[in-house]
Amino acid sequence: MLSQLVKFVLYLAAARFFKVRCRALIYLFITWLILWYAHSEYQTYIQLSGDTRYLWQSSLVKTLLYALSVVIYFFTVEKALWRDSMQPETSKNTPSRSSTASADFKANTEDDGFDFLRGKDKLKMFTDLSRDDSE
Repeated sequence: MLSQLVKFVLYLAAARFFKVRCRALIYLFITWLILWYAHSEYQTYIQLSGDTRYLWQSSLVKTLLYALSVVIYFFTVEKALWRDSMQPETSKNTPSRSSTASADFKANTEDDGFDFLRGKDKLKMFTDLSRDDSE
C-alpha cells in the first residue's frame, strides 16, 4: 500500500515537472540529436579521409554547443518559471483600489456582450413614466 502511494506521488511530481517544460525539453532533445548526428558524420568523414587535424576542435565545439543549449534552456524556461513563482499571484480581473471609476471603465472597454446597452439612455422607473404621461 505504501509503495503504491510513493509511486503515485513520484508520478505526480514528474508529471507536474514535465507539464510546464515539455515543449522546451523536446526542443533541447532535438538539438542534441542534431549535434550528435552532425558530429558522428564528421567523425565518419575523418575515418574515411584520415585527416585528424580538427578532431579535438570538433569535439570541443560539440561540447560547447551542448553546454550552450543547456544554458539557453535554463535562461528561457527555468529562469522564467522561477521568476513567475516568486511573484505573488494577483487577479487580473479585479480592478485596483487606487484607480478611479472612469479609468476602470476605459480599461474595461472590451466587448463583454453588453456594449449595446452602455450607449443607451438611462432606464426610467414606473414613477417617471407616470409623470411623463401626466404632463
